[in-house]
Amino acid sequence: IEDLETVLLHAHAVERPRRLALVGFSLGGNLTLSYLGRRAGHLPAELSAAVAISAPVDVQDCADQLRRRANRFYTARFVRLFRARVRAKMLVQPGRISDAAFAHIRTLDDYDAAYTAPHFGFASVADLYRFVSPRPHLPSVRVPTLLISARNDPFLGPRCFPEAEARENPALFLERPDSGGHLGFISRPFNGRGWVEQRALDFLAR
Repeated sequence: IEDLETVLLHAHAVERPRRLALVGFSLGGNLTLSYLGRRAGHLPAELSAAVAISAPVDVQDCADQLRRRANRFYTARFVRLFRARVRAKMLVQPGRISDAAFAHIRTLDDYDAAYTAPHFGFASVADLYRFVSPRPHLPSVRVPTLLISARNDPFLGPRCFPEAEARENPALFLERPDSGGHLGFISRPFNGRGWVEQRALDFLAR
C-alpha cells in the first residue's frame, strides 16, 4: 500500500485537491481496501469516498477458486504472463532471477511459493495471502466505500463477500449483482459506458 499512499500524499502536497476518491478494480480493489483499513487513522483529509470492484477480499479464497477445473484456462494464462515477466526481469537482473522454477509451476500458489513469498520475506504462501488480504481490516474502514462483486465471479469464493463486515460497519456498502463475472459488468442496452462505472460514479456523486 506504500505506493498508493505515496501517490496520494503527492497529490495532497502538490495538486491541493478539494476532494479525492479511489476506485480500484480486482487487485486494485484489494489494494484500495487494504489501504483504507490499515491506514484508517492517517488518511488525507480530502479522501472522501472509495469503490472496490471485483476485489479479492480474501486472497486464499481467490487462490482456491483458481485451482478449480473450470478456471484452468485463466490459471494457465496467468502463469504464462508471469513467466514472461520473470524473463523480462532476467534481462535486467542477469544471474539474480531465473525462470527455471516454471518447470514445476502449475498454479498461482506454485508461483507465489517460488517467487513472491521468498522475495518479500514471507515464511509461506499462507502467510503472504493472510498479509495481503484486506478482509481483517474492513472493520477499521471509515471512508464511505462501495464494494461491488458479482455472485457469478469465477475468481471469488464465499469468503470474498464480506457481508457481516458490511452489516456492522456503516461506512461499507456491499452490492452483489447476480451476474457480471470478473469485471464483466455491462449495461443493457449498451450506452457507451459500462454499468459498474456508472454505478461507481453515482456512489461517488452522493
